[in-house]
Amino acid sequence: MTAAQQQANHLLFLRLIALFICSLFVLSVPYAALLVLMVGSALFAMRVGRTMRIDRHAAAFALLLFYVFGWGLVTGGFHPASLAKPGFYGGEGRILIAYLPIFLIFAAPPSLFTANTIHRIFRVLYVLSLSAAVLAAGGLMNVMFGSHHAAGYASGSLLIVFVCLYSEERKKWQLFGVAVALIMLMFANSRTTMVGLALAFLLYYRSRILGPRIFLGVGVVLTGGLYIWSVVSPFSFDRFMVLLDPALWDAIGDQFSLATATENPTSQNVDRVGSYYNILTRIILWGKAILLFEQSPILGIGSFRFNDPNLSLYSVFPGLSVGISDERSLSVATAHNSYFHILAEGGVVGIGIYLMPWIMILRTLQRRSKDGSIERMMAKMGSISILFMMFGALTGHLLASPSMTLWVLLVSGLALRTKNDSLSQSIGKSE
Repeated sequence: MTAAQQQANHLLFLRLIALFICSLFVLSVPYAALLVLMVGSALFAMRVGRTMRIDRHAAAFALLLFYVFGWGLVTGGFHPASLAKPGFYGGEGRILIAYLPIFLIFAAPPSLFTANTIHRIFRVLYVLSLSAAVLAAGGLMNVMFGSHHAAGYASGSLLIVFVCLYSEERKKWQLFGVAVALIMLMFANSRTTMVGLALAFLLYYRSRILGPRIFLGVGVVLTGGLYIWSVVSPFSFDRFMVLLDPALWDAIGDQFSLATATENPTSQNVDRVGSYYNILTRIILWGKAILLFEQSPILGIGSFRFNDPNLSLYSVFPGLSVGISDERSLSVATAHNSYFHILAEGGVVGIGIYLMPWIMILRTLQRRSKDGSIERMMAKMGSISILFMMFGALTGHLLASPSMTLWVLLVSGLALRTKNDSLSQSIGKSE
């Protein structure tokens, strides 16, 4: 490949990645991201066909999608004709959008991912986040991202990006990016985001944060931050503080008891005990998911079957029952817990296939040499982003939600591909 061809190839993928990043700020229209990612996936398929090689991380995500749609096809939860319906991608078909970023990133040549390119990508994120923060202060977050959850995932992901950038490079624009992300977070009204972020940072920095002096400093900063939050966005603050109400946890205990005592718990046939309806409904759905898993623990009842109305189970053999329904639902509703939802629809095999690619990335980033600052920064960023998603998945189906996975795969995909400049240039010459 000549230098001119390589430069044109780099420019093509840089533009595609930039368009993908822009689409992340208009997730209320998911088809914008889908179009860009379909182009990237086609280029990835062409690259694999030409080289007859596929990265093991991309292969793990391909296996995940093959399992989900293949198992759905076998059990009747998925029909190929659904792919031609735009509504499918706004409902249960969102999982097809969710994992495509990995193929876009791995379609690009390795020589693209230099420190200079990575900083250009994050500069694009920074500029877009400035505009998003203004809209957030005006109460328009949901217009951009489609829901308060999606707005929270975007804010949390941006906070991770800018915190990791600033912790390594100490530049003023990166610190300002942290402030911008915090402003967005204050107006996002997403409890899942707040809890997921706290647990992700605590786990990743546990040896530092739990030290006496740092722990005290963090406590002072958090106290001040909570006060500012209560003044700037009292609705969002009060919504989060509900989690500290003892009455809520008493109601959750009562709801668990009621849901587990019901033969087939659903939000229609189990009364919500207490006044925290949004939270307690999730407990009921967890009970339903656990019940379905108990009936078919090996492979689950079938992909896309959880929401089917009038669902019944057909026992194939002990340990495997397939969901049967007169009509299929394309509803986006879930068990509000990725692990319970996947166990219900995919069983033990499914949960293993879902978690495998993320665990692979975490292990790769942990073992990778971090001699260069860019590699160290990206490894940190990718790891915290994945932990953020996995903790958030305890109260939402984040492992199949594009509003979370698109952000996490962008960051973790870039982390996997980023090398020091000298290595990237030597790879580029050999292409």
